[in-house]
Amino acid sequence: MQRHRRQAGRGAGPERRRGTRQHAALHGRHDHPRRAGPDLLGHRAQWRRGRQDKAVDAVITLDAQVALVALQALGQAHSQAKLSTFDTNAASIAKIKSGAIRWAVDQQPYLQGYEAVDALWLYLTNGNVLGGGQVVLTGPSFIDASNVSKVAQYAARGTR
Repeated sequence: MQRHRRQAGRGAGPERRRGTRQHAALHGRHDHPRRAGPDLLGHRAQWRRGRQDKAVDAVITLDAQVALVALQALGQAHSQAKLSTFDTNAASIAKIKSGAIRWAVDQQPYLQGYEAVDALWLYLTNGNVLGGGQVVLTGPSFIDASNVSKVAQYAARGTR
């Protein structure tokens, strides 16, 4: 399994890396190239060089934009590795529809932001405590071929 980090210091990055590292330990090889900054052209060159390794059968990126670059590089390297990612955008949703990306973890950032503000407003204006003071989950969920059509229109408008 291949993991790739797009930006140093990104908020959810450590948790995402920890989860993929734990999963990889259970399921096989683990490689973690690092490249600081949003240098997508540099990423593409690195992926082309590194993905010609036939032992790599799965790639997971931590960002939908990087997934699209990785997908191009995997194609150029004629790799059979299956690609998955965290987060979505309209282009990654289209790639899930076509089968080029296997699945994405949908963090639902719009919902996370909206619910936090809405919960605060409800508390301040009416004393409501959403979820009885417990954690209120807003995600994540998985988007794959079985449900991608349900979220495609929302990804196109930028809310998923």
